[in-house]
Order: sequence, then C-alpha cells, then structure tokens
Amino acid sequence: MLEKSVSVAVEALSWMELDRIGEREALSKVSRQLKVTDSSSLRLAQMLIFEVNRRLNLIDYLINKEILDTNSLDEVTYGVRNFLRLYVYWVIFRKSSVKEAISFLKSGRRVIGWRELRPFEFFFGGLFTVNIKNIFDNLDEIKRISLQTNHPNWYVKHIFKIFGRRKALQILEKNLDRPTNYLRLNTLKGEEEEIVKKLYSEGVRLEKIMALKFVYKILKTSRSLVRLNSYREGLFHIQDKSSCLSVLASNAKPNQIILDLCAAPGSKTSLISQIMKNKGKIYSIDISANRMRIWKREMRRLAVKIAEPIISDVSYDLPIKIKADIAIVDPPCSGTGIFIKTPSLKWRLNSEDLKKYSELQFKIIRNIGKHLKLGGILTYSTCSITLEENEMLIEKFLRVQPNFKLVDIKPNIGLPGLRGLKKCRRLYPHKHESSGFFLAKMIKNN
Repeated sequence: MLEKSVSVAVEALSWMELDRIGEREALSKVSRQLKVTDSSSLRLAQMLIFEVNRRLNLIDYLINKEILDTNSLDEVTYGVRNFLRLYVYWVIFRKSSVKEAISFLKSGRRVIGWRELRPFEFFFGGLFTVNIKNIFDNLDEIKRISLQTNHPNWYVKHIFKIFGRRKALQILEKNLDRPTNYLRLNTLKGEEEEIVKKLYSEGVRLEKIMALKFVYKILKTSRSLVRLNSYREGLFHIQDKSSCLSVLASNAKPNQIILDLCAAPGSKTSLISQIMKNKGKIYSIDISANRMRIWKREMRRLAVKIAEPIISDVSYDLPIKIKADIAIVDPPCSGTGIFIKTPSLKWRLNSEDLKKYSELQFKIIRNIGKHLKLGGILTYSTCSITLEENEMLIEKFLRVQPNFKLVDIKPNIGLPGLRGLKKCRRLYPHKHESSGFFLAKMIKNN
C-alpha cells in the first residue's frame, strides 16, 4: 500500500506544480492515470498531498537549508523534489520511527529510482538530527511567522494590516488544523429524520446546526461520504455551512424567479430549489462548460427540477432578459477563507491576484441591477477574508448603484463586516468552525 501511496502522491504533487491545479483535481487525475483504485492507498496519498501542501514553505526551507547547501531545490527533477518533500513530512512532521522512515525510503527508491535519490543519501538519515526549533533563529518577524504558520510572506503582511497581529495570528494558526466538515440534507428526496437514520445506519454521526435549516456537522464517518448509498441516492450534499448561509439568507420562496450567478458545480442552485420546494424558476449561469457538466449531474442526483443551465460570461452582462426576485452572486475569488481546506491555494496566489479578482467581481455584480425587480434582493458572497473582495467592493458598488441598500442578514450568525458595514456578515475558521466567508445582502429600492 505504501508504495502505491508514495507513487500517487509524488505524481500528484508534480502535476500540481506543472498545471497549477488543486489537491483534489490532481489526486483524481493521477489515480486514473496510474489506475490506482485501492481506497486505503488513495486515502494515505490524499493525506500526504494535503499535509505537504499545508507546510510547503517550511518543508522547502528545511530542504534548502539542511540538504542542498550548494544546489537549489528548483534544480532537481519534479519527482525527486516532491519525494524529498514527502520524506521531510514523514520524518519531521509525522514523527515516524526509523523503521517507518526506512520503509518510506524504500518505497521512494522503487518509485523514483535509487540512482536519482543516491545524491541525497546523507540527508535521509541526517534528518533525524534536525531540531526544527533552531531554524527560526535570526529571522525577521514576518519571515519567522511565515514559516511557523506556513503562509507566504506577502499574505502574513496583508492580514496583519487588516486584523492586527493578535487576530491575524489566530487566523493563520487555524489554517494548520483539519477543517470541520458539514453536509446538507436534501428534503427533495426525503424527510430529514429519515435521512438522518439512513446515514446513521451507514456509520455517519451528525450534529444538527440549529441556526441553519438542513445543515449538519459531521462528527464521524466510517468511510468516504461519496461512496455511501445515501450519497448516490441524492439524500445529502457535502456543503460548508457558510455556503448554505448565503442561500438561506436570501429568504427565497416558492414560485419566485432566481438568478444564480457563477452557479457551477451547483451547491447553491440545489439548496435554492430545496427551499423553494421545486416550485418557481432558477437560472443558473456559469462560464465553464466543464463545471456545468458537473452541475447537470448534481441536479439529477439531487432531484432539482426548476433550474435551467446557461453557459455565459456574466462579467459581460447577462444573456437573458428577465426581472428576478433574487440574485445570488458567488463570484470567483482568491479563496483566502479556504486555505484550511485547500492549502495549495496559498502558494498559487499572490498580492496582485487580489486586485484582479476584485475587478472581475465588480464587473459581475454591477450587471445585476437591471435584472432585478423593484424590491428584489441581491446577495453577494465570497470565501475570502480580504477587504478588497468584500467590504471595499460593496462600498464601491453602493456608490455607483445608489438604488441598492444593505439590509440585515438572517440567520444572524458570524460577526459584523469591517469598515463600518455592520449589516454584512463574516465567518472565520478559528471562530465559527467554517470556511472564512463574507456575505452582503442588499435590496433594490428603485
């Protein structure tokens, strides 16, 4: 099993570097490529991929400092580089025994080739003598915190400015934990109580989130949720509670007309349909044909009957002429609120991306006004905790669209928005056991 896991992890980490893709996409791609179907091997590979990405800057710093005195890590092949990273995680952070380290190394030699790894033989044993606490000596504060909390330097500086040192450290440190996971029961397929019983019989233990309809915290599961019969039957959907909040806050009702922008892969569309009891009309618009194929599959699984898929770039106005009761805007964002779930995002993002995302988000949201009825509701949400994509963008939108105003959000969970926008809501992983999240709700007055 170990050799298969190492092979998948090395290959997946290499594809992530080459194609700048996320952990789950890389794992899916490589498992098909290498024809690995054993669930135990894939679970271990997944853990290795996520944990290496969670600590990537510190692992690379250790390798360059302790191994490659004369060479840069960038100068070795992808396969060797990523095995070295995996080995550092295995020995230093997983705290494996010597026996386990030898077993891991033997697997690496079979996967990579002993000739390729031979130049690093002195390091494999010597790593056990490394005292990780000493490597932070003589570093400036930002560099030290960057390594200790495993975030890019620019991001540490950025959120220090937003939140101050104490709160920023809490946010950074939380991203090293495992995320809390949630699911949403699908009452289009059955009664809540019966679905809970079915999941219990399949080894899933849940805790109801009282403030949010249909939402449950996952306490324990005996196996992967997507392999359960109840998942295939569409009895539930894996969805963070913050994502559910953005739909529930819209207060959609049966027989309304809803715009769901940037809709794929369909989490929000399916919840809208659920609270509307499959009565009314949802126009689900997304730019990606590939993601919309997933959307269609999910709508079939979840028994959604009132949603119409439209492939279009909504940054250039909408392709339909309607007056909607509600528009739900969940645009592409930096994902700074989901570093805890997708740690590789930390290393693919830079400070310039925040500006690019905010410009795109503004293009999308400014097109909505003429497609809403008088008294229509607009909700805007991101899984980001930056100001540029959230409060600053809403301030700009309200300046150019004075016929919109912020309204209170219910359910009233999370914390008020920043910059005086107290009607907006923010959720943070370290406080709310959820993704980092921002939500604004506005009404069209005239």
